[in-house]
Amino acid sequence: QDSARSIQFYANSREGFGSELAELSSDATMASARSRLYLGDLDGAIGEAGEAVRLAGVEGYSPEGVRAFVLQAGIFRLRGEYDAAASALESGKEVWLRAKKGQSQEVQTQIQAELEDQQGRLLLERGGKNAFGQSQEHFEYAVGLRRQLEDSRRLAAALRYLARVRFEQDLPKEAQALFEESLKLSTDEGDLVGQASSYLGLARTSLEMGVLEAAQKYVTSGLDCADRAGARLQSTQLLNLKGEIDLMGGHFKVAEMALAEATSAAEDMGVRWVLVEVLVNRTLLSFAFGNMTQALESVSYTHLRAHETPEHGG
Repeated sequence: QDSARSIQFYANSREGFGSELAELSSDATMASARSRLYLGDLDGAIGEAGEAVRLAGVEGYSPEGVRAFVLQAGIFRLRGEYDAAASALESGKEVWLRAKKGQSQEVQTQIQAELEDQQGRLLLERGGKNAFGQSQEHFEYAVGLRRQLEDSRRLAAALRYLARVRFEQDLPKEAQALFEESLKLSTDEGDLVGQASSYLGLARTSLEMGVLEAAQKYVTSGLDCADRAGARLQSTQLLNLKGEIDLMGGHFKVAEMALAEATSAAEDMGVRWVLVEVLVNRTLLSFAFGNMTQALESVSYTHLRAHETPEHGG
């Protein structure tokens, strides 16, 4: 039903707006939404993604419309609004069914890769029965398509998500190899956000394998890339991991500072799953300090934030 309403809104957008101007405006709005996303402004990003959907609808059923819905789905997913993300993704698929005819093979491959990638991300983060297996199929397909396209930047992103699946399947060495390939591609492309994300994955993998020194080095390199790029989401995740590493190393005061900064950023961005990860580490820190009252309060607060219903924005 939500998907049907989105398609109707998309179709109605065609009235009273020149298609050529709309295409330029839609592309610019999507670029602005991505910039806001990197800066951690998810509310602004979801608003602009919705506007991109409206503008793309002026062109009729087009690849740009699919991309706008995929972007919208990705932002909803980051906000933890999985039903809204699924609806936006279904709308994108419906637009593509009508737009696919007459498109070049390259464009068809690009759009299919974007749909497969976003579907895999949603399945992985939403969880549920066989989430890893289902998301793995989508990521492997997306990786194959990206290799065909020789699209290094997006291939690196797909490899990172496939690596996440391998990591969750307790295959750290396989995950490490995929993260290393992703890092090389992102470095060659000069993609600082991609590098930060790859370093994050390598740090987590090293931590899982018990190599704390390597994990610390990866976190330091990742934070440098994230700060230079202004990538707030990646910076927050890396700060949280830094706190976790410091906690494991017995450096409680240093961990406390990193986790306090990560909490503030996660709260401000409204990325619930990142906030919950940080709160778990803060709870463990309270136990480490021997503050049982604070630890139990933290457990209750973490449970509350993990199970709250997100506000539907856009």
